[in-house]
Order: sequence, then C-alpha cells, then structure tokens
Amino acid sequence: MPDPKDRIITPCPSGCWEVKAPGATRAGLHASSRSEAMQWAWNITRGTGGQVIAYWSDGSSACAPTAPERPANATTAPPEPREDLAA
Repeated sequence: MPDPKDRIITPCPSGCWEVKAPGATRAGLHASSRSEAMQWAWNITRGTGGQVIAYWSDGSSACAPTAPERPANATTAPPEPREDLAA
C-alpha cells in the first residue's frame, strides 16, 4: 500500500494528468502535461521522503525516483579554504 507521503499520477480521459495522494478521491492538481504533473509531485514529496508513482495510459506504472534533496545550507556560500591545508 502506498505511503500517505507518496503522490500518484494518472491520465484523465480528457487528456490531462491528475496528481493525487493515495486514497484521495479528488486530485490535488490537473496538469496539461505529464512532465508538469511529475514536477509538481516531486515538489510535494521533496521534503517528506515520499515517492512519485506514475501510471501510463495503458495502465502500467513506474515508480519515479524522488526529487533530490536540497541541502539545508544550499543558499550559503562555500566555506573558505583552511590555511593549514593550503600548499
């Protein structure tokens, strides 16, 4: 059974793509393209450790890799070189 932190992407009969939480009856997003739905789902699962499960029109599925974690200090400058390591 999928984890509540996961997001499931399914195609709609109208041609759009839906992103839902497991067990949800309503979609959190209706996207015009599969890539847009994937990006949105990755953004949701990024900090939770959830997975993105994408279904194709033929019903087959694939578990997409989770979006890479952004380091907590990603906005800070790189550390200055240490003098004792300088050659």
